[in-house]
Amino acid sequence: MVLGFGRGALRLTGVMFTAWCCSAIALPQDVSGTWEVIFKGSVRTKLVLHQQGSAVTGVLTTTDNSRGEVKGTFAGGRLRLERDTGLKTVQRYEVDVAGDEFRGHFRNVGAYPDDGTFTGRRVASGSPGSALVDGVWVVYFKERDRTTLTLKQNGDTVTGTLVTTDRSRGEVRGTVKRNVLTLMRDTGLATIQHYQVTIEGDRFTGRFRNEGRWPDEGSFTGRRE
Repeated sequence: MVLGFGRGALRLTGVMFTAWCCSAIALPQDVSGTWEVIFKGSVRTKLVLHQQGSAVTGVLTTTDNSRGEVKGTFAGGRLRLERDTGLKTVQRYEVDVAGDEFRGHFRNVGAYPDDGTFTGRRVASGSPGSALVDGVWVVYFKERDRTTLTLKQNGDTVTGTLVTTDRSRGEVRGTVKRNVLTLMRDTGLATIQHYQVTIEGDRFTGRFRNEGRWPDEGSFTGRRE
């Protein structure tokens, strides 16, 4: 199977990017943003990257419960990443970036060896240094009321769904700037719920505030699963 994308043949599509670059194109200074990526010319998915200095972290969208977190470096137009799939295989990537595109190869090391081409095109830019918030978060209101919040990030724009138990609407929307996530939710009960939190890796801390018929406020914390 192409690891990260189903349970057919047990083959991991990782990424070891090879050099490709047109010298006439100026090298980019930052790779933050959302990339549409293609393995072996056919398997398509999304890669969200966040750059701080030369360090790069991110999340590859997978469909087989393998881990999606990537980490690496970007310098001199060359992006190097790796991903521990959690399936006794490490996915390694090395590509050269030209503007909003990259080309290279991936290589898998471990239980499921594989290799092939890996290409990408940036479809949304992120603010340099902005945190990545994709995923499922266990959240607490006032340190006691627990539920889950699923977020999807596209550049600086964030959408998602809060699991509710009172028939109020769960859709949230907002933005992330640097490490500050700001969201709002129209509950459908003549009340808007606002959230502002500070992201620190896989955790956040902050507050919520209700505006409208049902005023309330308090702490709002979360941990990414």
